[in-house]
Amino acid sequence: MSSASLTLTLPLIYGSLSTPLPPSTSSDYSTHQWTLYIRSYTPLSPYIKSVTFHLHPSFDRSVRVVETCEKIGDQYVFSCTSNGWGEFESLLKITYTQPTVKPTILKHTIRLYPQATTGVVGGGKSTDQRVVNEFYDEICFEGVEKEWYEEGLRLDGLTPPSLPVAPVTDASLLMLQDFEEPNDREIVGRLVRAVKFVEGEIGMVKDRILRANSELEQARKIEGINNLGSGRKV
Repeated sequence: MSSASLTLTLPLIYGSLSTPLPPSTSSDYSTHQWTLYIRSYTPLSPYIKSVTFHLHPSFDRSVRVVETCEKIGDQYVFSCTSNGWGEFESLLKITYTQPTVKPTILKHTIRLYPQATTGVVGGGKSTDQRVVNEFYDEICFEGVEKEWYEEGLRLDGLTPPSLPVAPVTDASLLMLQDFEEPNDREIVGRLVRAVKFVEGEIGMVKDRILRANSELEQARKIEGINNLGSGRKV
């Protein structure tokens, strides 16, 4: 099998969790402690060399490179933690162990206060004033090196097909245990609504195409009549 035909998929969750700081514990007006992270049940070190977290320019170290993947419970995590008082959009740059693979850039907003659910995985969920905002993604690699592919096959037997959130004992990632998986009824409901929406959009596009074809046919007929009236050969 040639390397051009080898494909790997790396499942991961990226997000942030925040918790309020007790009053008068910070001298820089910080109101929350937050952790920005990428995590997975799949070992990440064979694939990810480092994660660069680009924070708001107001931070002293606004660009933080993390090369150590921690194992917390049965999850593998790249993370950085800091204190702050405002929400902002961050960039996460994933650099891979294979130099030929281009880095992946992810955008993520660090939430300090409860929001409406926005993510596939627990976006904006709040429990006991702690807030988690995270999203599930799968990064696909095509034409990978044989070593990467064989490592992926070896890990497939160790990795569950989905990413349920297990209890985490590490204090900085305690928020992860507050996530609840959507039940089957919710998932089916979302899929049904999505299918109806797509079908409606397709119907509207078909109607526009039919109207456009009808108008084009009428224009051709009018042009033919005009050409006959002028004596030109059609």
